[in-house]
Amino acid sequence: MEFLKGWSIEVDKIPVYTEFIQTEFTEEIDVNILEQIMKSPDSEYKPFIKKTLQSRILNFIDSNTSSLKVGYHHAIPGAGRVHANNNISTLPMARIVKHTVFEIQGWFDLDIVKSYPTMVYEVGRLNDIDFPSVKRYIDNFDSIVTELREHYGDRITSAQFKVLFLNTFFGGTHATWVYNLTHEDKKLLDHEKDDDINKFGPYCNKNNPKYYPVIPKLNTRKEHPIYSAYIEEVSQFRKLVIKNNTQLRDKIDEALQIRYSEYVYGKITPKKMDNKVIHYFFGVIENHILYTSYLHLVKTGIIIPGKCGLEFDGLCIPPPPIPFNMKRLISGLEKEVFLKTGLYIKFKHKPYEDSVKSVVAYIEALNVETAKNKKQKNKQEELLSEIGQGFNEIVTSKLYTTD
Repeated sequence: MEFLKGWSIEVDKIPVYTEFIQTEFTEEIDVNILEQIMKSPDSEYKPFIKKTLQSRILNFIDSNTSSLKVGYHHAIPGAGRVHANNNISTLPMARIVKHTVFEIQGWFDLDIVKSYPTMVYEVGRLNDIDFPSVKRYIDNFDSIVTELREHYGDRITSAQFKVLFLNTFFGGTHATWVYNLTHEDKKLLDHEKDDDINKFGPYCNKNNPKYYPVIPKLNTRKEHPIYSAYIEEVSQFRKLVIKNNTQLRDKIDEALQIRYSEYVYGKITPKKMDNKVIHYFFGVIENHILYTSYLHLVKTGIIIPGKCGLEFDGLCIPPPPIPFNMKRLISGLEKEVFLKTGLYIKFKHKPYEDSVKSVVAYIEALNVETAKNKKQKNKQEELLSEIGQGFNEIVTSKLYTTD
């Protein structure tokens, strides 16, 4: 990664990610699945989710070929992760939609393991700074959750603890996390009346603490030593990145002045700008990792060029055209990323846990019935062909046989 020098991203050395930005991607999505989701009475498919599915997917997908054309862009020109143009893609949809579709179609996710913490630790390693508490979080998250549950209470989920640690990268505090756990958000009460998934989509995301019921009382509100040590290291990381990335800050600032009105731009405080610097520092590195991964998987035949989905921390991949072993695939990918970036990045095959099983079962049953009907039709055609062949033989015999 020529653009990463010490703690600085040299903006003019960020590559042009041609195969991401100048390629038209295709997501092949069975329209029958989407239509079944639209008809589903399942309460998890909120009205605003169905409306967004209609406006972003069904209005643009080719119903004859089941192909959805997707383009990507950087949030700021030439830097950071890529986003689907106008959010026209299955990937920005609520997880219950994406997971249902991809589970039925046999897609699979390859995600970076503990993406932000890993980048913190690895960039620190390259600069001879050790972050042992961050490393502990990466390697022993489950045991940390067990210890924190004993401290705070066993009703808190792993996802809620994950939010506590991840929000520290963007100035989140322990006090804010405790408040969000123990207080109801009034926005959540009205989210079914709103049609904007950008605004309320997180409330259907199991990684958002507000997805879960309020916990009125915790065992304690006192900060646990594990978190105290972790946030101290993250604060050190933040200071180093913010101090050494004036180029990146200037590029972000320039893009925001163009994007926002003078009034909105004027409300961006120095603290908010610091958080944006951290966000894009991660985004530039993460995008480079995913680009390297994409090229490798295309080269090895796992991905047909332009036939996959680009997520922020991974790739959504349709069934490959060649046989493969998942463990070997991941091992080869990790080696390639290290050779090209110098970062020890782990990947995982992530199952689709949030699919709506009633829709999955319906489509699977429909597919079985379709296959059964197709098999029966093929048998009928074979029988008719045999009958026709026999008839032709009789006719031929009459024409060319003399008494």
